[in-house]
Amino acid sequence: MRLTSAQIHFTEIAVPKQNSSIYSGVIYTDNLRAAQQTDMYITGGGKDEVFEPRFTVHGFRYVQVHNLWKTPTVDDMEGVVVHTAADEIGTFESSNALLNKIHAAVVWGQKSNLMSLPTDCPQRDERKAWLGDAALTVDEALFNFDLGSFYVSWLQEIRNAQSAEGSVPDTVPRTFGKAIADPNWGTAFPTIVSCLVDHLGDVTTAKDMYSALRAWVEFLRMCANRDGLSNMYYVHGDWVPPPPETRTSGALCSAFAYLNDMQQLIALARLLGVTDDVTTYSQLYAQLAQEFHESFYDEGLNGYGDGKQTANVLALTLPDVVPAALKSTVVNSLLADLAAHNGHLTTGIVGTRYVFPLLSSLGCTDTALAIATQTTYPSYGYMLGNPAEPATTMWELWDAPSEGPGMNSRNHIMYGSIDSWLYRCVAGVQPRALEPFVVAPPAVRCGGPVRWARAVYISAKGPLRVRWEQRDEPSSPLEVAVSVPPNARCHVVLPSDSRQIYEGTALVWPAVSASAQPPGVHGVTVAKGSFVVELGSGDFCLKVVV
Repeated sequence: MRLTSAQIHFTEIAVPKQNSSIYSGVIYTDNLRAAQQTDMYITGGGKDEVFEPRFTVHGFRYVQVHNLWKTPTVDDMEGVVVHTAADEIGTFESSNALLNKIHAAVVWGQKSNLMSLPTDCPQRDERKAWLGDAALTVDEALFNFDLGSFYVSWLQEIRNAQSAEGSVPDTVPRTFGKAIADPNWGTAFPTIVSCLVDHLGDVTTAKDMYSALRAWVEFLRMCANRDGLSNMYYVHGDWVPPPPETRTSGALCSAFAYLNDMQQLIALARLLGVTDDVTTYSQLYAQLAQEFHESFYDEGLNGYGDGKQTANVLALTLPDVVPAALKSTVVNSLLADLAAHNGHLTTGIVGTRYVFPLLSSLGCTDTALAIATQTTYPSYGYMLGNPAEPATTMWELWDAPSEGPGMNSRNHIMYGSIDSWLYRCVAGVQPRALEPFVVAPPAVRCGGPVRWARAVYISAKGPLRVRWEQRDEPSSPLEVAVSVPPNARCHVVLPSDSRQIYEGTALVWPAVSASAQPPGVHGVTVAKGSFVVELGSGDFCLKVVV
């Protein structure tokens, strides 16, 4: 009879032999802090025994087993993936292998941080539902997983934790962080509601949460009235930029969150027909936009705050903050800073969330793609491909292998916000549950890092399938294949320099009579300088000659 007390240790990091990629058999657990991440099993002496803990979970990449009566093999162990029951509903793929690895790492990290609550990390002695992490990643999460009920449940907990004056805490349930959340953490409250409307058309939750969201914005208004935007309170700000970079102005980041939350409240008020609030907050926002500019614009820097990437990204993201006469100046300052850093980011988690969609909105998707596909520090490519410790999930720190154990998770979802941009701006999918879908393939240069992209998104209206391809030859047409679910409509946005647009072999632009349009094509319009092809349900293949 072999009675042993086997110990099983779980960790993120295995230590390689010196000057080698072969692992030494030693595991590193210091960054787990007080978390034991250890199971002990006393065998019963039988020939075949199965041990599977039922009352705990471990976040790990490596397993070390001690004191087993025989040397274990890979076949003796099975990793069981544990997470909130949520079907995967989205897929993304492109011609660029690194972007595909980024997407896979985000999905794996998001899945392992769905434990009844949207946690920050699954391994160390934290595993908390930080509002900041959730605010950054909810859009990505709703593209990838069926999480409507999951987020509605958590919104109710956030509302239950709200104070009488309208503030919410950093974590919910609050067992970590500050009782009054940093504005860029508290923004999870309106952001999640807005994303549920966009992805699922969930007007019921918007109506149910509206008064609580209004109270949160009123709390921020009280703070801004007391201190001014230039002295807006903050706790974390643009958290963990890549060393040696320092965080940009915390007050500017908080002022951004306040104005951004007000924009979301105005949109929800308009949706719900709360016309008095639409008027009141629209007028207030106009005043605050001017105050933001006057408080933070620096003529000497041709930009906002300290002139860092995050400061200019946030100012440019907010509607009507940057005066029209200065917009090109600020955009050029941002692009110049990116070029000065050889196409690398200096942003923390807040700036990173907004820099990619901002660049795409400015017609600079090629610049965004160049940043996203960097492989040297700091970059996603460095995270996933560095020779010392190639990641399989998002790191907490851009320079994780160089930092100590105090705060250094190798599975932290907050930098996973980039996946939202991959769906929206690289694949070109915009959900708009209450309106027609929008598919807007990016304008990319021939021979660039992405030649094609495709996505499947199982929306509230049914599965939407999109694939676009731009071959390397300059004269080759842009091809966009779209499958629209039954009883739905889709607007496909195409380049403004399109000379001819075909559906299959049928010409749809230049204009033909409505009766001559192919089945399912409801017309072509011009909006904001682009062509918009209006499609009904069905399968379509558009070809664009420029």
